[in-house]
Amino acid sequence: MEHKMFCYQCQETAGCSGCTQMGVCGKKPEVAAMQDLLVYVSKGLSAVTTQLRKEGTKVSEETNHLITWNLFTTITNANFDNEAIIARIHNTLSVRRTLILQVKDTSGLPEAAFWDIKTKDGSDASDDVLFAKAKEAGVLSTKDEDIRSLRELITYGLKGLSAYSKHANVLLSDDPEIDAFLQRALAATLDDSLTADDLVALTLETGNYGVRGMAMLDTANTSAYGNPEITRVNIGVGKNPGILVSGHDLKDLEMLLEQSREVERLQKELETVKNQLSDRRIMEQEAGSIAEASLKLNKVFEAAQQAGVKTRGDFAKFQNRGYQGLYGGLGAKEIHARKSLKKSQNILDHMGSEELAANLFRATQTNAKLRRENIQGKDAANETHYQVGAKVRKTIEELGGTMPENLPTPDRSIQQLQKEEKKRLKSDEQITMNIFEENERD
Repeated sequence: MEHKMFCYQCQETAGCSGCTQMGVCGKKPEVAAMQDLLVYVSKGLSAVTTQLRKEGTKVSEETNHLITWNLFTTITNANFDNEAIIARIHNTLSVRRTLILQVKDTSGLPEAAFWDIKTKDGSDASDDVLFAKAKEAGVLSTKDEDIRSLRELITYGLKGLSAYSKHANVLLSDDPEIDAFLQRALAATLDDSLTADDLVALTLETGNYGVRGMAMLDTANTSAYGNPEITRVNIGVGKNPGILVSGHDLKDLEMLLEQSREVERLQKELETVKNQLSDRRIMEQEAGSIAEASLKLNKVFEAAQQAGVKTRGDFAKFQNRGYQGLYGGLGAKEIHARKSLKKSQNILDHMGSEELAANLFRATQTNAKLRRENIQGKDAANETHYQVGAKVRKTIEELGGTMPENLPTPDRSIQQLQKEEKKRLKSDEQITMNIFEENERD
C-alpha cells in the first residue's frame, strides 16, 4: 500500500511505527505534507540565520520567534489548519529571501536555504509543486535509518524546546542563546557530513537546552502569575464540555478566561436589555448600539496598519481571515451569499446585535493583541486575526451559544433602523411641541 504520509513524532503512532494513511491524531496527509515542508523551509532559514551569526550579524527577535512558532505549529495536535500552515511557509520564505542577501559567504549553505516557491515570472508555484517538494523533503528523505532516527530525534526535541520558548515568549521572556542553538541544531539536521556520533552529541546538547528552556518558561510563569500553590480541585465529570489546557499554556488560559468572561457578560447584558424593554424600545436600542458598534468595527484596525496591512487589498485579506476564524472557515464572500445580500450591501449593516457583538469582540481583541505583542508583517497579522476569531468562536461554542453563521439576518438593515429612529424622534418632538402649545393656550 502506497504511503500517503509518514509521521512518527508521537506515542500514539499507528502500529508503533508510523502513521502512513492518516494520523491517529486526525491529521490528514495534506496537512502532514505541509507541516513537513514548513519544517524544511524553517531549516533553510535557520541555516541562513546561523551563518549570519557566524559573520557577526545580529538576528532579529521577530525572526527568532518566527522559527520558534513554525516548529510549534508542527507539534502533535497544535495546528491542523492547512491554509495557516501554507501562510507560514510563504512568510518564512519571504523572510529568508531578505536575510540571505545579507550573507557574505553562501557557499556552505544547504539547498533548503535557496529553495523557493517563486517562479521565474514572480508568481507562486502551484500546490502540486508544494506537495512534491514536501514529499521529497519529508522524514523518509534520509535513507540511512540510524542517521534518520537521530535527525528526527533532534528535530522532535527542538519542537519541544520551541513549545517552551513560544509560551515564554508570549509572556515577554526571551533567551537569544536558546534561539541561536535551536536554529543551529535545526540547520545541522541537513548536514550530510555529520556522523552518527556527531548527531548523538547534538541530541544530548538538545536535551540540555530543553532543560534550559523549561527553566526559562518556569521563570516566565512565576513572574507573571506567582508561585504555584497546592489547591483542592474538583476532578469529577460534569455535563458541560471542557477545554483541555496543559501546564505550559497559562497565557492561553488567561486569555481564554478573559474572553469567556467578556462574551458571557455581553450575552447577559443583551438578554437583560431584551427582557426589560418592549419591542419598540429594543428596536430603538439596536438602531443606536448596532450603528455605533459598526462604526467601531470599521475603525478598530489601526494596529493592523502598523503591522503592515496597508492597501485596500491587504485589509480585505486581513478582514477575511478574521471572518474565517469566527465563522468556521466562511469568508466574506460566503457570508455575503449566506445572508442573500446584494453586491452593494455591507455585511456589517445586516447583522443583529448578538452577531455584531461577536465581531466587535473579535476585532477589539485582535487590535489589542497586535499592539500588545507588536506583531509585524501582513501574514503574521492575518494569522493573528484568524486565531483570535477562532478562539472567540470556540468560546461561544463552550458557552452553548449560537454560531455566528447560524444567527438570523435582521429584517431591516442598520440604515433602515436609523431612518425609522429619526422619524420617531421627529414625531415625538412634534407631539411634545403640540402639548406645549396647548398648555400655553390654556
